Amino acid sequence: MLVKYQKEHYPDMFEVTKRMPVAESVDDSRRTTLDLMRAYPDMKAVVSLGSNGPIGVGWAVQEKRAKNKVAVYGMMIPSQAASLIKSGDITAGITYDPASAGYALAAVASTLLNGEAIAEGFSVRNLGKADVDNEKRIIRFHKVLLVTKENIDTLY
Repeated sequence: MLVKYQKEHYPDMFEVTKRMPVAESVDDSRRTTLDLMRAYPDMKAVVSLGSNGPIGVGWAVQEKRAKNKVAVYGMMIPSQAASLIKSGDITAGITYDPASAGYALAAVASTLLNGEAIAEGFSVRNLGKADVDNEKRIIRFHKVLLVTKENIDTLY
C-alpha cells in the first residue's frame, strides 16, 4: 500500500536497499538506520512497518541530529513513540484503532446473526468496503489512525 502510493505520488523516490527484517527490534532498527545513514548520506526518509521499527529509527535520527534531514514514518504504538513524535525525530505514523476494530467485529457478528452472508462488496458505515476472502475466511478493513504531533496525546 505504501509503496504503491509512493510510486504514484513520488515517482523520483526510490528504495536505497531492500526491506530489512529489523522492525520488531528497537536496537536492530536503530543500528540498521545508522548504517543506512552512513552508506546513503543523502537518504531523505525511512518507512518502518514493524511496531518497534520507527522507535529505533527515531533514536538513530535523534542521535545524528537529523530530524530536519531524514523523515521517519511507520506503524507504531503511540505511547512508545510519543516522545519521538513530539521532538520531531519521528515525522508521523499509523496505528490501528481498537474502537474501529471492535465496531467492525460487531458489524460482522450482527450481519451473520441476521442470517446474511459476508461477501465481496461487504461494507460497514464509517469503515468502508472490506476485502473479503471467503476461501481463507478473512475479512479485512483498512482503517488506520494517522499519528502526528497534533494528536499523539489523545492516543494513549
